[in-house]
Amino acid sequence: MNNDYRVRIQTVLHFIEDNLDQEINLETLAEVSNFSKYHFSRVFSAITNKTPMTYLTERRLHHAITYLETTHKTMLDISTLCGFSSISSFNSSFRKLFKTTPSEMRRSRQEHSNYQLMSSNNQEELSPSKNYDMSININNFLRRYGK
Repeated sequence: MNNDYRVRIQTVLHFIEDNLDQEINLETLAEVSNFSKYHFSRVFSAITNKTPMTYLTERRLHHAITYLETTHKTMLDISTLCGFSSISSFNSSFRKLFKTTPSEMRRSRQEHSNYQLMSSNNQEELSPSKNYDMSININNFLRRYGK
């Protein structure tokens, strides 16, 4: 693939990261790349192995996870901050990619975080058998929810 094409697509990727909260469509991305819509879509997909809109949606959703883990913002606020036109499109896209809802992910990540904090604070107070049981529970949790 032509190096100029890679530079143009890299410019688009930076544009996406800088504007995740804005309405972005295929026409805008093609303009940023200085390609026609059709040619842009082909080049973008060849370089990233994703369509432009799939890539955009996935970046927005990964950005949403950061908000879920680090803030107490409402789902509506997070969906808006991540550029979704509605809470229902946010929830639908989130469930499609992660196989869970944003609320469930927030809850499981918080439980996992609290559990790790408790276990690290109490590590010296635990008997080896309790310590062993905790590692099994953590492994089961990670298999189920992943991190």
